[in-house]
Amino acid sequence: MREEVRGSPSRRRRRHLSFYVFVFIVVLFLAFRGVACSSLHQEDKDTEKGRTTNSSLLQKIRGGGNFDEKKKYIVTLKSRYESFKLCKERKEFNCKKAFRSGFTVFATEQELERMKLDLDASRIEDIEEDAIVSKMSPPWHLDRIDQNYLPLDNRLSFSDLDGTQRGEGVYVYVLDTGVQSKHAELRGKIDSHVTALDPDEDNLLDLDPDGHGTFCASLIAGRTTGVAPGAKIVSVRVLNSDGAGSVSDVVAGLEWTSDQILSKQAENSDMFKGAVVLLALGAPIGVRSRALENAVDRFARETNSLLVTASGNQNADACASVPARSSRCMTVAATDSRDMNYAWNNLGRCVDVFAPGVRLVGACAGQNRCTKKNEVDAITAKSSHNDDDDDIESLYGYQSGTSMAAAVAAGAAARILSENPNFGAEEVKGIIIRNATRGIVVLGSSSVLYTVTYNRLLRLH
Repeated sequence: MREEVRGSPSRRRRRHLSFYVFVFIVVLFLAFRGVACSSLHQEDKDTEKGRTTNSSLLQKIRGGGNFDEKKKYIVTLKSRYESFKLCKERKEFNCKKAFRSGFTVFATEQELERMKLDLDASRIEDIEEDAIVSKMSPPWHLDRIDQNYLPLDNRLSFSDLDGTQRGEGVYVYVLDTGVQSKHAELRGKIDSHVTALDPDEDNLLDLDPDGHGTFCASLIAGRTTGVAPGAKIVSVRVLNSDGAGSVSDVVAGLEWTSDQILSKQAENSDMFKGAVVLLALGAPIGVRSRALENAVDRFARETNSLLVTASGNQNADACASVPARSSRCMTVAATDSRDMNYAWNNLGRCVDVFAPGVRLVGACAGQNRCTKKNEVDAITAKSSHNDDDDDIESLYGYQSGTSMAAAVAAGAAARILSENPNFGAEEVKGIIIRNATRGIVVLGSSSVLYTVTYNRLLRLH
């Protein structure tokens, strides 16, 4: 026989055949192994069918962050109405609110895991972190103070879920023309009405023929237009139906307010978290009233409560106006929705901060320009008041000026004080100044008065 030469075609064919046989055997082995694994996996799925594991539920709520951080969660149950019984009987769950389909809890992820083990995860349909919802297109002044820069984002990022930062426990004393207590924006928010005017000339305690005080109060604590809707308003009437008054009436109003605040402080109640005073008024430029300046200084020393005042609308130096010139006050000037300086602002070194104050929407009372509520887009998105459109309770309007800006800033102060009830006037004022956005107000002039004005725009964090 002829010996095959190494590397001959016949030998190469046998090697190729051996390789193909080996590959075929490997493929058969892998196919058999895959069928077996699939069968085992299907058995596992059949065993677990209809039951959600604790680990998968926990995975739903994990989104990174601190494992020990308490957050608000919505726990949805498979059985309707069971939540009411659970929250009543199982106090350890620390339910915040129960509804037909479930309940809410403030808990860490570890606490949620323990709760699910205790409750039996098969009874839980879903768990998700609670989120903020808000009305569409909020009033621009609220939208502006919750962000550093334009454009407006049409949402309120400073809203909170549990209501602890809405001004609860804070009393805002509005020394003005009075407050219309029946208006839908302020219903249930007025703590009391007093007047410093001559009783023989004033019997309009809960009314406001001028409308200025009502509008300012709605920017502070209004249901849909207020910065601090949880705050209480105390109306101290020091201006008459024409929006005018005397220095002596303002001094008397401040002294009454001081007595009331000192009385509340002495009670040492947890329900009272502090007071803010709005003085959206002032003497004419150049009138230096020592009586009013001394009253402001005395009030600040006695109560350690923040006085918020308007810089004035004479396009002059705020330091030439009382009480705007007082270092005891936080003096506020106005901007429009483009961060432009309000043309009639009093400016200068005595201005502490700017705030939205041009064409703001608020509660209308008296003889001011009123708009039926269904014509004010910012209100109709949230208002559920159905009274007759001609009723004063349902009328809104637009106003501009440093009084409006001061009211917005007073609402911001109320929110800060509600969260920090031990803070004094200078601490609240300091937070507002430190948190303000700097250098963005368009002053529009290079005059000395403009160049010495602190360029700070109110910003709520």
